[in-house]
Amino acid sequence: MRCLPIFWLPIALVTLFVTRYAIGVSTKLQLGELITTVIYEDKPNEDVLSEIVKLDGEDLKSIPFIETKVIDINKVHPLKTLFALSSKYSHYSGDDLNLSVIIFGTSITCLTHKRLALHLALMIRLIEQDGGKVYARMRTLVFGNIIPFYMDMLLSVHRNGDDLYSMYKVIYDMNSLLEEGAISDYQPSIGNLKEELKKLNTVIESSCVVNKMKDYCENFKLSELGKCSDFITDEHLISSLVDVKTSLESLKANEKALLNFFKEMDLFRHMDEKVWTKLLKIPQLPTHDTEEFERTEPLPYRAEIEDIINMRNSSTKYDYKTKDENNAEASKLPAGVVKDGGSTDAPLELSKTETPPE
Repeated sequence: MRCLPIFWLPIALVTLFVTRYAIGVSTKLQLGELITTVIYEDKPNEDVLSEIVKLDGEDLKSIPFIETKVIDINKVHPLKTLFALSSKYSHYSGDDLNLSVIIFGTSITCLTHKRLALHLALMIRLIEQDGGKVYARMRTLVFGNIIPFYMDMLLSVHRNGDDLYSMYKVIYDMNSLLEEGAISDYQPSIGNLKEELKKLNTVIESSCVVNKMKDYCENFKLSELGKCSDFITDEHLISSLVDVKTSLESLKANEKALLNFFKEMDLFRHMDEKVWTKLLKIPQLPTHDTEEFERTEPLPYRAEIEDIINMRNSSTKYDYKTKDENNAEASKLPAGVVKDGGSTDAPLELSKTETPPE
């Protein structure tokens, strides 16, 4: 791995965070379309939409009548609440859109931090074990590739990525040391990684209703860990009952899950991946050592979803008209299409001035 000189990393990251609101900023219209699309694609976005969240009172100060929109800010169900806030008209209320972005961004924060916290706990367990240190370089290499893209997901919905940046810095320093061959003293790295894990857990505790690693780790379905709650300590670490093989295989499985989750969440992009790669000198994923790292690609669904959305938009493109009881023309949608809470059950007649779509 070609590493940036250490003193260049803070400069690159400061540049990135200073310019993050000037490069690839999501507008309110784009955020509204994003949330509408996510609700429409509720099945592929099930993990995000089912992450019950707590809202920060500071974030809500600008939202009037919050008590009429959210019954309990400490227990918010994203799918139900986002659907309720979605307007039947073509544009969101500004306040409702802001609240939707806060809810959705908090849900993304919960899910990304949980996935990374479990991975970090597995990393710590691996390098604490005598037989696990030899695998540290490859695992930190892959982890260093993953973290910036999770930062990107958060920035795309205007959330804070500072905690992930701090963790990336620690992993970057570890990669630099490993590249130089100084692999004998892992203790400082273990201490730093545990501090980063505490930061992640603080965010999880304040943002997520289900916030104990024992309670959420099984959602990630790591087969090697089995009933993983048995192996999580009260400090959100992996217990000494887990051997090197289990730590290593669980890390590999979780790496694939982390990479695939980012790819599946293709709606959440702040900047092009190439910008991140060049700016931070992100290590490239290995392509030659398939035994140490083998990527399992997710099943594609985006093209199919886009076709469905395009067909839906095309079906409402033409304005069908029928005569009302006063013999005046009234705009109607085709049979079976719901608009503004209503429905049309009978076939509608085309106006004589209209021609059917080809």
